Amino acid sequence: MSTVWEEKLLGDLIVFKNGKRIENTDYDDNGLNPVYGSNGIIGRTNKRNVVGESIIVGRVGAYCGSLQYSNHSAWITDNAIYGVVKPGNDTRFLYYLMNTIPIREFAGGSAQPLINQTILNNISVNVPNLKIQRRIADILGSIDDKIELNRRMNETLEQMAMALYKHWFVDFGPFQDGEFEESEFGTIPKGWKVVNLADIAFVQSGKRPPNVKKEAPFPIYGGGGVMGMTDEPLFSHPVVVTGRVGTLGLFFRVNNQCWPSDNTLVIYPKNHANFNFIYQLLKMINIDSLRRGSTQPLITQGELKNVKVILPAEIALEQYLSKINPLYSQIDANIIEISLLEETRDYILPRLLSGEIEVREAEEQVEEVLANA
Repeated sequence: MSTVWEEKLLGDLIVFKNGKRIENTDYDDNGLNPVYGSNGIIGRTNKRNVVGESIIVGRVGAYCGSLQYSNHSAWITDNAIYGVVKPGNDTRFLYYLMNTIPIREFAGGSAQPLINQTILNNISVNVPNLKIQRRIADILGSIDDKIELNRRMNETLEQMAMALYKHWFVDFGPFQDGEFEESEFGTIPKGWKVVNLADIAFVQSGKRPPNVKKEAPFPIYGGGGVMGMTDEPLFSHPVVVTGRVGTLGLFFRVNNQCWPSDNTLVIYPKNHANFNFIYQLLKMINIDSLRRGSTQPLITQGELKNVKVILPAEIALEQYLSKINPLYSQIDANIIEISLLEETRDYILPRLLSGEIEVREAEEQVEEVLANA
């Protein structure tokens, strides 16, 4: 390293404190501050136990050692430890630095891995001066800021698409001047049908993956989302994945090759052109009405196949898809860009912090990537 980096303990740079339990009555969906658990935001509240920037570390269990960066006031629960940096250091730089440390390997406990303040305080790291810290934080932060921008854009696009779905197929807004007829859902536009989901889509169970890895080409989906990676896909065309047992009610629109696990159901349209419509239709289903079991809730293929849904007339569906498909195309493009940005960040981060590449070289690489994003 041409820049001088000094060896220090994390406790010399950061003041670590345990989070605190928050009462259920203190949660507020419209609260000003996020509530952080061991692996990210789990709700919102108007209370706070940290002001300004902080680094949140998963303290116990499956997410022991996981890291989050917060640049605003927040409430940190007792499943996490939070760190506030001491003067002369940059919070975001130290967050990135800690991402290069296998924190979980320092955990105590056998059945339940556990990190405490003492362990964190005694981890040795190399750090440059504040000026270089800030330059490095700006380099890596510019990538994360673009990733966050794309994610927020996708949330907005998804909200727009679902608002259109409700306008067309719940409120029947564009069809109010036409004829209506009675159905088991009440009055619907004339020529539309009430059908079983199985009439317009295939429904099948996922399978146990042959192997689970941290790094491999294809994501493995469980009921809660991506749960690992594997070497081969089970599906090579777009599918919707939802939980079959345990975690229920979430629907994942997967437009790339993937492996849905045996804890999932997989749905895809009989007419591929209707993929985005099927995805939106599924999100409107009342999954609670299909649940079976008390200790371990589940839904079956048969129950999902027999769900009654409204199928619009072909011309209405074609007109609708011409409006929402461009929204989902932009969502897909943003997802691809996010993946490329994450790859760039994950490549640069350890090399930059180990001195393998110089700060100026990293700045140039990131500027080029963002210019093309």
